[in-house]
Amino acid sequence: PPSRIESPEFRVNGIICYHSGMAGRRAKTGDISIDKSEAGNSSGDAAVEKSPRPTQVDYRRLFERGADAVLITDSDGHYIDANPRACELTGYSKDELIEMHIGDLAVPSERSLSEERFALLQQTGRTRRDRILQRKDGTHVIVEAHATALGQGMYQTTIRDVSERAEGEEALRRSLDAYSTLVDLCNAAV
Repeated sequence: PPSRIESPEFRVNGIICYHSGMAGRRAKTGDISIDKSEAGNSSGDAAVEKSPRPTQVDYRRLFERGADAVLITDSDGHYIDANPRACELTGYSKDELIEMHIGDLAVPSERSLSEERFALLQQTGRTRRDRILQRKDGTHVIVEAHATALGQGMYQTTIRDVSERAEGEEALRRSLDAYSTLVDLCNAAV
């Protein structure tokens, strides 16, 4: 059997599989290797018996395919990485984003607040706030931003567009105000 270099083996449909760090006679399928000598195993066990340890490739895939925008920042507040959703949300290419600083995505009135929040992140290791993000085309979007210290002078900010939620909350407030006014008028008439 193949020698283990990194992760333990696991089974899928009765076939012994090894994480990509395994050596031996196997067929490579994505990040999972299959031991061909066990391919004839007919145990029919469809469940995965043991999960492999996630690799950098797995984490990079999560970063690239995430539903939320993710920006990685260095200790000076410069973007050093961005996932495709961040590019889509901001309108900037990845190359443009990594030339930018945290304040560059803030509306002008909130740029100094961005610096203050970044200082707080560096002190506490975590922040969360709703903010207005300015896109490349000048339009604004309301976002929820969660930032976390990653260590080694890097910070990750996950950004979610909450414009629809904010618009729904505003519509609900207007509706409640109108209802309250109507109730007050009815009570005054009685």
